[in-house]
Amino acid sequence: MNSRFTLFALFLGLFASSFAQVTVQDLRNVMQNNLPYNYTNDLNAVLRQYQLVSPLRKAAFFAQVRHETAGCTTFYQPADGGAGAIHMLPANFRIACEDVGEIKAAFQRRFGGSNPCRAGSDIEAGKVIQTPKIAFLTGAWWMAEGSRKILGGPCGDLRPVMDRGLGTQNPLTGYYLLSRCIFGGNPDAGLAQRVAYYKKAKEVFRA
Repeated sequence: MNSRFTLFALFLGLFASSFAQVTVQDLRNVMQNNLPYNYTNDLNAVLRQYQLVSPLRKAAFFAQVRHETAGCTTFYQPADGGAGAIHMLPANFRIACEDVGEIKAAFQRRFGGSNPCRAGSDIEAGKVIQTPKIAFLTGAWWMAEGSRKILGGPCGDLRPVMDRGLGTQNPLTGYYLLSRCIFGGNPDAGLAQRVAYYKKAKEVFRA
C-alpha cells in the first residue's frame, strides 16, 4: 500500500510539474538575463490557449523565442519588418490577425475600419505585434495553426513535432524540423545557437 501511494504521489507530482506555470525566474533562467518579465500572466494564458504547457513544448517554444528575439529584448526585426515572439513576417502576422480574435481586436483599436488586419503600414502594424501578449499570441498561433496554414507539408501542427525532442537532421524531425518551419528553407546560420538554447531550456523545464 505504501509503495502504491508513493508511486501515485510521484505521478501527481510529475503531472503538476509538467503543467506548471512559467515564472519570471523560469524566463530569466531560459533567456539568461535579468529582465522584469512583468507579463507572465498573459504569457501563461497564451500557453494554455495553444496547449504549449508540457515541458518539451515549453522548452522548444522558448528556445526559439530566445533565438528570434535576443532573449526577449526585441520583438522587432528591422531587416525584414518581422515582429512578435518569433519575428513573424508582416504578410504572416496579418494572417494571424485575421485568425485570432484578440490580435484582430488590437488592430481594430489601433487602426479602426472594416478590415483592420490589412490596415496601416507594415511598420505601424508591427508595433501592434510587438506588445508582449500579442507577440506571444502570434508565436503560439504559428506553432498550432499558422505553420500548417501557410507552409503545409511537414510543417503542419508543430506541437507534435515539439513532442519528438531534439530529433534528427536527416530526415528532419523534432526540434530540427521545428527550426526549419520557423526559419524557412534557406541554410540557417543560427541553427547551432537554436540547439544550444533548446538544451538550456530543457534543463530549466526538466524536459
